[in-house]
Amino acid sequence: MLAYLFPGQGSQRPGMGKPLFDSSDLARRVFERARDQGSTDYADVCFGSSTRLLSTTQYAQPSIFVCSICAWETLAADGLRPDIVAGHSVGEMAALVSAGALSTGAALSALEQRGRLMQEADEGAMVTIIGLDPGHVDQLCVEARVQGPVVVGLVNGPENTVVSGAPGAVRSVQRAAVRTGALRVLSLPTDRAFHSPLMEPVVERWANHVSAMDIASPHTPIVLSTTGEATRDSRVIRKAMVDQFTHPVRWDRVVKTLAGTGVTVAVEVGESKALRSLVRMINPQIRTFSTLGKSSTAQLCASVRSELSGAAPPAPRDSAQDRRLEESTSHVV
Repeated sequence: MLAYLFPGQGSQRPGMGKPLFDSSDLARRVFERARDQGSTDYADVCFGSSTRLLSTTQYAQPSIFVCSICAWETLAADGLRPDIVAGHSVGEMAALVSAGALSTGAALSALEQRGRLMQEADEGAMVTIIGLDPGHVDQLCVEARVQGPVVVGLVNGPENTVVSGAPGAVRSVQRAAVRTGALRVLSLPTDRAFHSPLMEPVVERWANHVSAMDIASPHTPIVLSTTGEATRDSRVIRKAMVDQFTHPVRWDRVVKTLAGTGVTVAVEVGESKALRSLVRMINPQIRTFSTLGKSSTAQLCASVRSELSGAAPPAPRDSAQDRRLEESTSHVV
């Protein structure tokens, strides 16, 4: 079985999407439609004169979405279809489009609203803690709450946890994690606390927007990032879209579900290899690919088909450039 995985915020970088844009009429049309359907020229944001906007939630989220849709439509044009899909946090919107639950225009409009609302939320902080199990990190959060709200916002793997909350409380968890044996503690480049109680003041407005959206039952099952469960139920999807503001992302459960359904090959669809790295960490038996930096997906599709058929040759090692790109996008939120 084949899974498509769509990356989330944190994977953005200047120049993303340009290889496909330069080589593919289809990709250029995706950017043109996004410009016409939305409020922004996302080609200019991604690789034009306005790339500085990628550092803001308001522009990063729809830009990541547009790049993922470019890659997805290119894969579809090459005839590759997934059996199941998943998205990491905001990547779930692109996954819903690929599964037929949302139109591209509706998803883009929702993401522009989502990004604006999250940008309006109170300032916060997020850190990735590597080398401690999620239960240990959760206990550190409990102890730090005298400093303010702080929670486990993402569980990316058995020893890769992201803490989200008030800046002082997050710093307290950060110090405690170092003292108790964390291998690495990395501050994420954001001034908001996604998947935490600090998002609560804007949840009602987001819920009102979601309640008015036309969400169809997907033709392809989607594994939801907040529950780690596969569904085709539009009501469950609608609730998960709202829960995502304040509930943790459980990518560890997503990968477990994918493996349990029989997935043997996964393609990360977009300008990232972060999810590819997380899947390798959680379940190295799943063979992973990425569209990152590709000007064409034809060769990738051939490799995926060969892998699914059991006739694939040994995989080539990533280039030094690929490894640098993977490292730069390895902490998605």
